[in-house]
Amino acid sequence: MRCPAFFCLLPLTRARDKLVAKPRISMRSPCSVLSCLFLTASLTAQLALAPAFGDHMVLQRGREILLWGSGHPGETLELSMGEVRARCVVAADGRWQAELAALPAGGPHELLIEGKESLRIRDVLIGEVWLCSGQSNMEWPLTRSDGADAFIANAGDSQLRLLEVERRASAGPLRDLSGAWQVCSSESVAEFSAVAYHFGMELRAALGVPIGLVQSAWGGTPAEAWTSRSALSADPRLLARVINDAAASAKLSMARAQAAFAGSEAPRLPRAANRPAYLYNGMIAPLLPMRLRGVIWYQGESNAGRAEEYRYLFPTMIRNWRQDFGQGDLPFLFVQLSNWGGGRGWPELREAQTMTLAEPNTAMAVTIDIGDAEDIHPRNKQDVGLRLALAARALAYDEEVLYSGPMLESWQSEGHVIRLSFKNVSGGFRVLGESIQGFEVAGKEGEYRPAEARIEGEEILVSSGEVSAPTRVRYGWQPNPALNLYNQESLPALPFRTDGPMHFASNSR
Repeated sequence: MRCPAFFCLLPLTRARDKLVAKPRISMRSPCSVLSCLFLTASLTAQLALAPAFGDHMVLQRGREILLWGSGHPGETLELSMGEVRARCVVAADGRWQAELAALPAGGPHELLIEGKESLRIRDVLIGEVWLCSGQSNMEWPLTRSDGADAFIANAGDSQLRLLEVERRASAGPLRDLSGAWQVCSSESVAEFSAVAYHFGMELRAALGVPIGLVQSAWGGTPAEAWTSRSALSADPRLLARVINDAAASAKLSMARAQAAFAGSEAPRLPRAANRPAYLYNGMIAPLLPMRLRGVIWYQGESNAGRAEEYRYLFPTMIRNWRQDFGQGDLPFLFVQLSNWGGGRGWPELREAQTMTLAEPNTAMAVTIDIGDAEDIHPRNKQDVGLRLALAARALAYDEEVLYSGPMLESWQSEGHVIRLSFKNVSGGFRVLGESIQGFEVAGKEGEYRPAEARIEGEEILVSSGEVSAPTRVRYGWQPNPALNLYNQESLPALPFRTDGPMHFASNSR
């Protein structure tokens, strides 16, 4: 005879884009609440590996391998991959986590997980794993970037693996994600991040080991959405953003309830993807504590109107991720905003990004010369990926490569000229054109005028016939400046201003 408990799970309801069982208990039914809960648990307690892992995955070489999933509470699991073995016990909440010893680059391996049931994960590679995150310019697919047809046609490196995290915003941290590892092919790479793909291919060429790319990006989103609520709340300057969001949400909920009661049109809910911590909860938390080699990040457009806040928000997010991934020195590479004609507030945001280089183990790819004056989404994603890969080779792999263009180091007023000293000059400057463009100077009154610039060794002297005694200088201080100053590695000089919050050594009087 079929137990009435079977009918406890019949009704279905939609919750956060998933069909889930909705228990319906009848007091007249011999099925008790306890038996229904037991049945529900028995149906969900199957042995499983977290969706962040699976066939074709890449695991980080040279570090202990952390794996996790779900199973029967109290069950002992045996994990093996080649000669490496581990054992763990499933906790009372049905979750387990195991640690395998570090392995060198190579594969393919087979991962076997054995308990009351068994799982076999095939075609596992050991190599370098990079998290690729940010907003639309990181999310921008290869199929819509320059050279797409040729790149897609030639894609097919079996040692490059891709995992795209489904876009999900959540009020609380999620444990699982939706997505699956894929071998790089013409089909799998077409809609994958163009920046991440070019970055990965450059690392493949430079390192000769398997590369795993985890794309977790969502267009039009601010940095606070990618930062945990606890990290935001720990900084008094950011706590107000969390409080204001909660207050606005409560007010809106009340207004919607009143509108429903009155039969009037309800006010629209705010975009969940823009709310503080919602993307951290939905798209970063499910990856924790995956072992990574580093992070590449392309974002900032949505924070351009709040550049001053970004000076401490962005470093907070970086420290937050490092702490929660359990890797305090995790290399964090980011892209400075490209040139764009509509970029109001972009010079200040670029400055905030440059200031973030004060955080240890960070590097910045400067792209102020490869943007698009007419489009916030420049199609040249290859050079962005290549410059990020240069930074990775220097920062994460200790190669002797120059990855940054000329960066102001010190300056000095000398009567009618200002002398500028730079680092990362790489044996001399390179100018594309007859004269250097992009410099401006100002006197004590603070009104900037275009300046002429000439090279003197590894220094630059700037002056203007309109400013007799310049006391400050800036370079590339427009949303879409016309710049032509590089080093010998063809990397562009960084924009700057000497009268902003950054400190440049100076003995100017």
